[in-house]
Amino acid sequence: MVKGDIVKKFIALTVLLLAIAVFFGNYHVVRDKQGLQLVKKSEFGFKETWLDTRDWSPLDYIKHADVSKELAKKHWSDLKRQFESGWDTVTKKFEDVANDIPEDSLVKLQNQAQHKFDELKQRWERQEIDRATLERDLEKVKDWVDERIAELESLNQ
Repeated sequence: MVKGDIVKKFIALTVLLLAIAVFFGNYHVVRDKQGLQLVKKSEFGFKETWLDTRDWSPLDYIKHADVSKELAKKHWSDLKRQFESGWDTVTKKFEDVANDIPEDSLVKLQNQAQHKFDELKQRWERQEIDRATLERDLEKVKDWVDERIAELESLNQ
C-alpha cells in the first residue's frame, strides 16, 4: 500500500470522526413514545447526548426544560401538520364530489366537518385529550365525512 493512500484514509477517517463528534456535541438523540427525535442542544457538549423520555416523570421534564420545550414544539408542529393534512384530505373529497351532490347539502356537510375539526382542535388545546386520542378522533372525523358523502351520493342517484 502506498504511503499516500494511508494518509488519505487517515484524513478521511479523522474528518468523519470529527463530523460525528460535532453532530453529537450539538444534538440530543431523544427516544420518546413517537420514536427517535433530534433536539438541538442549548450549548455544545457531550452530556446527555442520548435521552429516553418514554418513562420520564414530570420532574424529569422540569430537569430537562430545554429538551422538553423543543420536543413540545416539534410535536405541536407535527400535530398541526396532521390537522392540516386531515382537513386537506376532507377538502379534496368535497371537491371530488362537488358535481354529484347538491350545493346546499355539500355546504352544510362542509360546515359540519369544519365544526368537528375545530371542536377536536379545541379539545386538544385545552389538554382534554392525549395525542393518541387526537389521532384516533381525527380518523373518526374523516370516516364520518366519507360516510356522509356516500349517503348524499346514494340519495342523488
